[in-house]
Amino acid sequence: MLVTINTTERMTSPMSTVPLSTHIEKTVNDALLDVCKRTHRPQSYHTERAIAEYVAREKGLDTMVREGKDAIKRGDYVEHERVVEWLDSWGTDHVFSMPEPLPR
Repeated sequence: MLVTINTTERMTSPMSTVPLSTHIEKTVNDALLDVCKRTHRPQSYHTERAIAEYVAREKGLDTMVREGKDAIKRGDYVEHERVVEWLDSWGTDHVFSMPEPLPR
């Protein structure tokens, strides 16, 4: 099903908008229409928010990956084997302390 979103219906911000068309499964569209009826908001309102939340999560994930790679370059990490040993100790009588990065 092709859904055409008229983002000029935006109700919360005067920022500039662009049109967006996409294909979505009929069941997703039906569920979206139900939400629109319940909230008395247009498809564009909910679609834009869903896309914005997704993009924000992806941006956050990209930031975490970049920070992780930078930490590895600095030597600020714990080896996998040490983490596995720590996790394996959970639920036993001798739980290990959380491993710390080794001095480099």
